[in-house]
Amino acid sequence: MKERSRSVYDAGLLLVIVIAVAFATVTVYSQNQTPAPAQGPAAAPSPSPSP
Repeated sequence: MKERSRSVYDAGLLLVIVIAVAFATVTVYSQNQTPAPAQGPAAAPSPSPSP
C-alpha cells in the first residue's frame, strides 16, 4: 500500500508542477504582449482663420 500512495503523491506533485509552469508561462506571455504606444503624428488642431 505504501508503494501506491507514493505513486499517487508523485503524480499529484507532477500535476502541481505542470500547472505552476503553465500559469507562469501564461503570466509572462501576457506581460510581454502589452502594445507599444502608437508613434503616429500627433493631431494638432489647425487654427481657424478669424474673419
